Amino acid sequence: MWIDWKINKNLEELRDELILEYLSFNQLPYKESSSKYIKVSNVIGCLLNNFSYAVRVGNNHISIPLHKPTFSKSAIYNGVDTGRKVSYDYFISVLEWLNDAGYVRIMLGKVLTWKKNTTGTSSPVMPDQCMPSMLVFGEYLENRVRGTQKDITDIPTIPDVIQMRDEDKKVIEKPLGREEKRLLKVLDSYNFSSRKFIITVGETYYDIQLRKVFNNSSWKQGGRSYVTGEGSSIMKRSFRKEIRIDGNPTVEIDFKSLHPSMIAELQGYKLPEGFDPYGIKLEGYDAKILRSIAKIAFMCIFNSKNLNQATAAVSQELRDLRDEDGKHIPSQWKEAGLVPKVIQVKEILQELAMHNIYAQDWVFSGRGIHLQNMDSKIMDLVIQQFLDVDEFMIPVHDSIVVEERLTDFGVDAMMV
Repeated sequence: MWIDWKINKNLEELRDELILEYLSFNQLPYKESSSKYIKVSNVIGCLLNNFSYAVRVGNNHISIPLHKPTFSKSAIYNGVDTGRKVSYDYFISVLEWLNDAGYVRIMLGKVLTWKKNTTGTSSPVMPDQCMPSMLVFGEYLENRVRGTQKDITDIPTIPDVIQMRDEDKKVIEKPLGREEKRLLKVLDSYNFSSRKFIITVGETYYDIQLRKVFNNSSWKQGGRSYVTGEGSSIMKRSFRKEIRIDGNPTVEIDFKSLHPSMIAELQGYKLPEGFDPYGIKLEGYDAKILRSIAKIAFMCIFNSKNLNQATAAVSQELRDLRDEDGKHIPSQWKEAGLVPKVIQVKEILQELAMHNIYAQDWVFSGRGIHLQNMDSKIMDLVIQQFLDVDEFMIPVHDSIVVEERLTDFGVDAMMV
């Protein structure tokens, strides 16, 4: 949920109607200049802002934060603090009124599963999977919001397409440079263009919106584009095979061994024909499964400063690795005898480093995030080529999803 009250003009009439109803219900004076009126207006504007995104994809709900500190800061869009805050107390008050009036239904979140305590201490067990609190809006409100979206220009795209995060992964202010301003226009164009296409998996429609995320307070670190919001679930590997664009089947085209190839190029080294950077061998591991773990471990080697840091990073990735049903994938590997009962992460990392001897200057250098910056720039060029011919693609870090008819064009775009 975006905690921001700025809305499109087409929603202003509905906002004003709801404000009047709320004030009348609570017997408050109707004075637009009053502090209470402004706070109520901001809350209702914030909710309608989020409702308008939801109805675009056929959803009748949005997730809502109920943690008061979440409302203490205003939203930062494209490196600029908007200064637009929403009152937590009035947010709760308006939610209760909407619920009582039958416009919405509040569904409180809960913890679905808890992480096992493996420390052997009495420290608290952390939540693993959680269901967020949801606001389900009724038919009247859904139809009213949908009725405001008469054409493509009435359907909002996400406002924060470029995000800068600090070392603690918090979104921060940072002025856009010339290149970042150009990227902002590219991403805005992509997100607006996505409105022209129907992206589905089965009977479910997905809203594809991109946001570019930079890291460590630097425009030279990170910079990958991510599908945001409800549409992000389409990025699951099993879903990607079933994506349809305007009802047409798609293919996923990937850069083969992108990061190993980039490092080799930077080192002035030519990878041998048929060389598999992830193709290590260890006793007790199924070759295909070991390769999957090696792909996870590859970037951790370069993002970390030492072996212990890399081991911790890979171990965390494996702990979080789950299938579509939420089941722990490494546990399934172990049960099937595809990996040892204890996955020796350090041994895998050491073997992977020796296997890719050309990349020794990058091992435990912490420079992996620079590779992400480079691959993001490559993907930006691919996105632009599709925009130039008014066609659509979905970027997936080192691959793209396109209609089958555009396979050759996609391959050519990735080769430029």
